[in-house]
Amino acid sequence: RRLVGMHEEEEDLDALYRSSYSQLVGQVAAFAGSVTMAEEAVQEAFVQLIPRWSTVRRPESPRAWLRRVALNRVIDESRRAKRRRHLTEVLRASGPPPVRHDSYPSTSPIARALADLDPAYREILLLKAADDLSVRQIAHELNIAEGTVKSRLSRARAALRTQLDQEGHHAH
Repeated sequence: RRLVGMHEEEEDLDALYRSSYSQLVGQVAAFAGSVTMAEEAVQEAFVQLIPRWSTVRRPESPRAWLRRVALNRVIDESRRAKRRRHLTEVLRASGPPPVRHDSYPSTSPIARALADLDPAYREILLLKAADDLSVRQIAHELNIAEGTVKSRLSRARAALRTQLDQEGHHAH
């Protein structure tokens, strides 16, 4: 019985998708000024609808819900783009700060060893060493578990030691 209900829900959702996708894209494109942005927003709205389908289809119009979610996504993206443009303008106006090339020469053994590391390991090491972040802070910044940070940090240090040992042997 549950499978029959699920099949009917899928058919209803498929019918809604087929009957309203183009119209929603047109409406959102008129608002966004971009068909591509509208397509992405409407597709994301449908993705968000899937787990909510059993509740959204009953009390309100699913089409209205989809339109609202898609328009909100366009508005959010427009705000992010505006902030990026503003920040870019501020950074361009102030110019880049002077770079101290002597602070970390790219020819140092450590720089060469870091360059050869897996990017995830390099990132962990730099956050830990250069920014002096705690495991918890790194986990939060990278949106990964603290255990993953500890594991990567341990592996990164071992890989860096291996790289430096090999560099030392090659230097002699």
